[in-house]
Amino acid sequence: MKYPFNSEVNERGNQSFREYVQGAKLYSNLAAMKCPVLFLCGGQDIRPQWPAEQLHNLVPGSTFRLLTNAPHCLWLHKPEAVRKELRGFLKII
Repeated sequence: MKYPFNSEVNERGNQSFREYVQGAKLYSNLAAMKCPVLFLCGGQDIRPQWPAEQLHNLVPGSTFRLLTNAPHCLWLHKPEAVRKELRGFLKII
């Protein structure tokens, strides 16, 4: 299944993300999470993976997975690998 790029959704998502990460309680909220969390990153992403690894270390019981050959938009470029990781994660929760 392919989904076309939607610039309005992208812009709103980025705006919401920027507001959230600048919030004063971000780290304490993450540390208090009681639900399963999967941090999935691409090893060929132009952005570094260390921020996601740091967030993973804050969230108790979270899982960090790195798709070594995946770029930034891993769901677009490596959908089967993402699907496999998500299904594997859902099986353990």
